[in-house]
Amino acid sequence: MWNRGSMTDIFVAPKKDPIAAPENKILRNKKILVEEKRGTPLAEQNKNNEPYSFKKRMGFLTSFGVRPYGVSFGEQAEDEEIFLFLRRHVVTNVPWIIAGFFLLILPIFLFLIFDSSPFPFTVPINFLIVFLLFYYLIVITFLFISYITWFFNISLVTDKRVVDLNYSDVIYHNMAVTKLNLIEDINYVQAGFMRSFFDYGDVFIQTAGEKLNFHFLAVPKPARATEIIQNLMGGDKDVWG
Repeated sequence: MWNRGSMTDIFVAPKKDPIAAPENKILRNKKILVEEKRGTPLAEQNKNNEPYSFKKRMGFLTSFGVRPYGVSFGEQAEDEEIFLFLRRHVVTNVPWIIAGFFLLILPIFLFLIFDSSPFPFTVPINFLIVFLLFYYLIVITFLFISYITWFFNISLVTDKRVVDLNYSDVIYHNMAVTKLNLIEDINYVQAGFMRSFFDYGDVFIQTAGEKLNFHFLAVPKPARATEIIQNLMGGDKDVWG
């Protein structure tokens, strides 16, 4: 199912405070019993009694998260939980960062070259200032768009469906959704030295019939992501990072 023309809302805070939920009052009371147990590692006890303690908040550079804490989207159901958060690997940002840095320092080198070379004419200082301001405005815009394009292109896998959010060129965005029971096949491709070294690759999800196929490109830990989705397809929700 496609939804063009409006972008789903991604929140960095949970819809409901897990600490304030009634069931967590019981968990808080169980914590005393956990401290009294002997012979069982505390981390294992907490995993069984306090699931929220194992969830991690997503930061500005996070590109892979299992059962992320503090993440939700506008169309999320009340009983729907996000199990997998995917974004392009942060190392894929290196090319545009290097290009942006080069463009930022380029006028300095040009000024040094032109200043040491004899020219029969001089450029008015006012014109030079306006040109530099316009030039740096374009460079900063390029860096900003490159970052938000990476930041907002997100894939989410819940216990009910797969959600793919695409955002590009500021004014174009779309959302694709499919249910887990419509997935027929899932596989990943990880080829090349860089992808193997930094452990990222492409995950491909094939859905039934003429439904949309999903491509999660250059995401971290593609083998782990594929395993988690397969487990959720089989009804296994006991997945952790």
